[in-house]
Amino acid sequence: MVVVVMVVMVVVVMVVVVVVVVVAVVVVVAVMVAVVAVVVMMIYAKGAEKTRAFVSHLGDAEAAVAVMSTILLTKRMRSGKQRRSVMVVYIEPFIGVVED
Repeated sequence: MVVVVMVVMVVVVMVVVVVVVVVAVVVVVAVMVAVVAVVVMMIYAKGAEKTRAFVSHLGDAEAAVAVMSTILLTKRMRSGKQRRSVMVVYIEPFIGVVED
């Protein structure tokens, strides 16, 4: 009888440990996903802000071209693996114009 009680206690403790570990992993993954989502949203917001300021300096035809290139840039960023380098290369000209 004592052996059965000990085995049951060991099993209960193991189940509790497994549940705690799984919950901890889920919480850590959720926090990481949230942080990545916030960073990506901030990057997109900065890019959109600079693009809007850049387009406001241009005439209608040039603005249309700028908006199209921004749409193409966004699609390329989403499909490509080198997101950082693509952003730096394509948004850098906007930064130069906005600061001038």
